[in-house]
Amino acid sequence: MYRYIIFDLDGTLIDSLPEIAASANHALKTCGFSEVPNARDLSWFVGPPLREGFKKLVNTSDDTLIDKLIIAYREIYKDVSLEAKLYPGIKKLLIDLAKTKTLALATSKPTVFASRILERLELNHLFSTITGSELDGTRSTKEELIKQVIETCDAPSSDFVHVGDRSVDIIGAKRNKIDSVGVLYGYGTAIEIEESNPTFIARDVNELGSILTSSV
Repeated sequence: MYRYIIFDLDGTLIDSLPEIAASANHALKTCGFSEVPNARDLSWFVGPPLREGFKKLVNTSDDTLIDKLIIAYREIYKDVSLEAKLYPGIKKLLIDLAKTKTLALATSKPTVFASRILERLELNHLFSTITGSELDGTRSTKEELIKQVIETCDAPSSDFVHVGDRSVDIIGAKRNKIDSVGVLYGYGTAIEIEESNPTFIARDVNELGSILTSSV
């Protein structure tokens, strides 16, 4: 059914919460915030564009402050991001799928960071295109990112499926008129995924593999 499988990165391929939480806390401390959240309380912060995450985290619309937080965040994220781990079973799944299908990545993370992470994990060669946001925050919504992948691949929307762990992934896929798989092992809750109504739901990596294998 599908010729192209578009993957989200954080919460779908890699467990990156520790590194993202550490970077967010560094940013908060650098910008003078005395209270910082525990990593487990920042799971919602993973997925949406960084600017949106900080606006919600510190409850502000002050762009100057948000810019300072993002700069401080990236001061350490550029290095600690390379410590993120793949979810068990993901590497084998990607290798198997890449034998017959074209894999692509769509992440709100800047392309330069996403590319470095995949290179460190020795997976970059499996992806035909790695599409992330720009460092200035443009092209950061899932709708824009998925659209860019589709345009790059130059194929009908019916040839694509997007795999992600947050409602923004499912909504972005719908707005581009492609199918989606919502995974429950990432950072989105079961309620969040179910209410966004993806084409398929995968409880774990094994089930994701079964869905993609039987649907491709």
